[in-house]
Amino acid sequence: MLQFSAGNFLGEKTYEIRRDGLVLSKCNYHGGLTSSWHYHENVYLSFILNGGCMEERTKETNEYDTGQFVFYNKGEKHNNKNYQPGSCIFNIDISDAWFRQHDVQFSDQSIVCINDPSLKILVVRMLKEYAEERNHSFLEIESLLMQLLSSLSKKIEKPAKEPVWVNQLRDLLHDQWQENFSLAELSRVIKIHPISISKHFPKYFQCTLGEYIRKIRIDKSLTLIKSGKENLSGIAQTCGFADQSHFIRVFKQQTGFLPKRYMKM
Repeated sequence: MLQFSAGNFLGEKTYEIRRDGLVLSKCNYHGGLTSSWHYHENVYLSFILNGGCMEERTKETNEYDTGQFVFYNKGEKHNNKNYQPGSCIFNIDISDAWFRQHDVQFSDQSIVCINDPSLKILVVRMLKEYAEERNHSFLEIESLLMQLLSSLSKKIEKPAKEPVWVNQLRDLLHDQWQENFSLAELSRVIKIHPISISKHFPKYFQCTLGEYIRKIRIDKSLTLIKSGKENLSGIAQTCGFADQSHFIRVFKQQTGFLPKRYMKM
């Protein structure tokens, strides 16, 4: 079976940063491209900037599209089929040496697709530093990666025992992300006192309720920006922002990018 060595992928690289056990790269994949079964030498993360593909793993098959964030353990067997035309993926390859150097322990459990908007935004911020490559960019990339891996590790190794209402609220916010709920409305739906929601929300979501909703909407906007089907004013309206200026300001705060710059990535 084919093994891909550190930082190597099926696609054609457009730019690479290789330093201290990390390899960050953007790869383009032509339409219809299909791989044989293979695995990679290192753990790596993939964020799909454009396009997508079908993927088979040992126990499941998934379809990936623009804006999705995917995790691969080292040695994890998979194959990718039928890449969409114009597919482009931001890959982060992490060596064992990097994990040892930073004293990071990580589960060998397969996670596949990661849907947490907070983690996706961390990856987009890493993409921003990768694109800029300023003097301090690599330090910031490592810092963001540590945050991401720490959050990811907590989710898969020691899942918190969450009250039923937490999952109900998470599902409600994601399923009806365009709604402008009041705290009272959320309280009525999940049958939890508004004070309890406000008090305990940061414990389970690592941010305030308002911040989490903004992250969901920015996450949704990533795909809309890349689709090119709506202008920024339309995206702002679709995603529940007051106006285009408000959307641009929040997008920049969350991701580091201006929307038009992200569109070109």
